[in-house]
Amino acid sequence: MLIASIGTSIIAFFLNSYYTGKGLGYTSWMQLKDVAPSYGVALVVAISIYLIKFFPISNYYILFIQIIIGTVVFFTLNELLKMQEYCELKEIAMKFLNDKKKR
Repeated sequence: MLIASIGTSIIAFFLNSYYTGKGLGYTSWMQLKDVAPSYGVALVVAISIYLIKFFPISNYYILFIQIIIGTVVFFTLNELLKMQEYCELKEIAMKFLNDKKKR
C-alpha cells in the first residue's frame, strides 16, 4: 500500500508539474532541482537521528540526544551550504530579535 501511494504521488507530481511548466516555463526538473538541497539536508538529519536509536541506553536519553544532534546537524548543514531559505529565515528572526531588544 505504501509503495502504491508513493508511485501515485510521483505520477501526480509529474502530471501536475507538466501543465504548470507549460504555463509558467517552470519544468518538473527545475522544480526538483530547487527542492533537492532541502531534501538532502532533511535526509542527512534523518539518518543521523535514526542511527542514534541503536545506542544501548535508555529511550529518554536517546530522545534527548536525537533532539540535540538533529538540531546541530540541521543548523550546521544549513550554515555550510548557505541555503537561501535558511538565510532568509535567519535574517527575519535576527531582525525580530533585534527589534525586541530595542524595546
